[in-house]
Parts: sequence; C-alpha cells; structure tokens
Amino acid sequence: MTRKVAISIILIGLLVGFIVVPAQADIAGSALSAVSPAPVVYGTTFDITFTVNLLSSDYEFLDFVDVTVPSQWTINTVYNTPASSNFSCVTSTQGTVGQTIFWATGCPFATGQGAWLPGTINFVANVTVTSCEGAPWSLPWNLNGDEWLIAVPPHNVSGTYPISVVGCPGSEPVVVPGCDALLPIPATAVGGTFVADAPVYWAPGELTNPLVTIAAGNSARVLGLDASGEYYQIIWGCNFLWVPKATLGPNYDAVWHGAPLPTGVIEVPVAGARDGGG
Repeated sequence: MTRKVAISIILIGLLVGFIVVPAQADIAGSALSAVSPAPVVYGTTFDITFTVNLLSSDYEFLDFVDVTVPSQWTINTVYNTPASSNFSCVTSTQGTVGQTIFWATGCPFATGQGAWLPGTINFVANVTVTSCEGAPWSLPWNLNGDEWLIAVPPHNVSGTYPISVVGCPGSEPVVVPGCDALLPIPATAVGGTFVADAPVYWAPGELTNPLVTIAAGNSARVLGLDASGEYYQIIWGCNFLWVPKATLGPNYDAVWHGAPLPTGVIEVPVAGARDGGG
C-alpha cells in the first residue's frame, strides 16, 4: 500500500466519522387510549376528550393526530391543544376534514420538531350526537410521529376505538362486549359486586335516558368515587359509567377476596372549561 493510498483511507475514515446517521425513532405502542365521556349521549351537545398515550423508545415527538367520528355526529368546535415541545418554531393547530377531526404541528413541518412530547395528551372537541343510526360505532384514529415525516410504521400507528350511545329513542343503550382490555384501567381498580339493583348514570347525577339498571349480583371493575363521595365510577362493557355508592360492595370471589373498594376521587371534566378554539 502506498503512502498516498493510506492517507486517502484515513481521510475517508475521518469523513465517515463526521457523517450524522439518524437514530431509529418510533412511536410503536402508542394509542388513542381513552375517550370521555363514554358512552356518548343521544341528543346532547358536549365536550369529548380523546386521550392519546404517546410512547417512544427514543423520544420521537407527535406531529399529527386525527379521529374520524360518525356521520351521525355534528362537530361544533375543535379546541386547541397547545404544543408541549420546546422548539422555538413549534405551535399547534386543529381543524376538520369532513367527519375527521385533526390536530397538527402548526409551524412548517421540520424533522424532529413535532408539537407534542411523549406522555399523555388530551385532545378535545365539542360535538352533538344527532342520531343513533349505526351504533355502536368504531372511531378510526391515526398518530404520526415527527421522524422524517414518514407516515408509516413505526412512525405512524392507527386503530379504532369502540364507543356506544345511550338515550336513543325507544331503545336500550348498546354495550360493546369483550373490549375491557383496550381501556386504561388504573392499578388501583378493584372488583366489586352489586348488592342492590343499580341505576346507571353517564355522569354523577345524570341518569341515562332511557334508564338502565344493573341487577344485583353482577360484578364490575370499580375505579373510584366522584368528589361528592356518592357515586362509584365503574367499567361496564367498554364504558366508564357511574352508579350510586350504596349499590356496590366488595367482591368475595377467588380473585378479589373481599378487597376494599377504592376511595380515590375520579376527576370529572367540566363541560366548556377549555382554552382556545377552532
């Protein structure tokens, strides 16, 4: 090997050492993990919260999220979810395309400059459920990370979220079976048993219409109390619902062994208490 060739090899090695190779980033495992309220209520106008759990092994940010709601819903307002990243140019925007509600990085897209950091992020809109046709529904959703703006896995995840409706004229509310595993169940949740027939509330003090009753002897996962201490929040089917505290007691089966029901307070969102607009 000549001295000239050796020097050339060394220089090439040094240059390669300065080439920045982007690390693989991904948002695999991220999801639209909760929708509240659920079930939704026919004939009412309310704020609905879509909770995104953004996971990234190497801190890829979120650029874009969308949720498609049924044609039986009227979209009234899409609220702004402020950017949580610290890049100087990053803002957030929101809007609709047909029945698809979206939130996005508001400044010109740039690699590595998504609007939202990994963690739990709430996106809120105001809707009216005008018909029960087609219920229960599945809400398609998409999440796009910021890595090179490639909207494909592992920089994009998508799925559907099941949701039912109460208050439909002349019908009972429809519950989607077998999807409890998709819900974010806190570690403090405990199995409980109904000691009396329980009228069901979609929010504390707000009975379902028509009235739904869970018969004594049934079991449900109990999450906690409302601020008044009068209602337990439970999971029933795929829904977060409320029942009077006096109707539930411990479950003495082989799993729960009579464990005390949780006493932590579950925060109930206040309708209309949002910032921004769209």
